Amino acid sequence: MNSKLNHGHSGHYIMTNKLRKPAKTYEEMRADLYAIDVSKPARLTLTFGGPSAGIPSQYNIIETDYSTYALVYSCISPIGLYKFESPWILMRSPKYTQVDLDTILAKWRAHGIDTSKFKYTSQESCKY
Repeated sequence: MNSKLNHGHSGHYIMTNKLRKPAKTYEEMRADLYAIDVSKPARLTLTFGGPSAGIPSQYNIIETDYSTYALVYSCISPIGLYKFESPWILMRSPKYTQVDLDTILAKWRAHGIDTSKFKYTSQESCKY
């Protein structure tokens, strides 16, 4: 997946994700991100188009170095029945070392996230 973020008006961002499917076709999805409070620009509400259009979710940027990675976290509780947590590692480059990954996983653990069930998607052969 390749993501691009463009700044809209104050506190509004447009994120475009380009996903390579197994059949080697591409799907593009657009999302609108809004700062919940412009004084805290890392706390965002995300709304995708398509089947889930109009259903907002949290998109919290927990940590970033602005050049290599970002840690993003979302937690929703649909109608209060259960909790669904989604921590993500967003990398600028499709190639990274095991040392890079271990360092970033340690950052998630420092934030109290269990990384033992993380699923990894290789991006190395993707062409965008």
